Amino acid sequence: MTKVEDFITIDKDRNLEDAIRLMEKHGISRLIVTDNNRIIGIITEEDIGRRLGTGRERKLKTTQIHVSSAMTKDMKFLNLESKDIYISSDMEMDIKYVTHKEDIKKMAEIMIKNRFSSLPIKYNDEIIGLVTKT
Repeated sequence: MTKVEDFITIDKDRNLEDAIRLMEKHGISRLIVTDNNRIIGIITEEDIGRRLGTGRERKLKTTQIHVSSAMTKDMKFLNLESKDIYISSDMEMDIKYVTHKEDIKKMAEIMIKNRFSSLPIKYNDEIIGLVTKT
């Protein structure tokens, strides 16, 4: 579990290029999304990968960003409309939480059942941890 002060957050109004750069800088695969310092969602490399698509699905512009190895094994560069695609359009907003009293087996069951790659842990309406599949 990551300490709360170690969580990396991103504002919902930032773009996907910013998200990927933050993930690369910190060696992580998900970001907590905030709005006025309130947690409203999570965005993952998988979310960004689905958004970028392949071939004709992706509109190409001149901005190039480096996607982390967890997203593309061969470290390809992807073109991205960095100013036009915002975090709020691709984040997971239906966040499920567990309490700090939940045992790890139950957390794993919830993650498997819902196909989650991470699960926030709450205490008194505050995120105190994040369990991930990695």
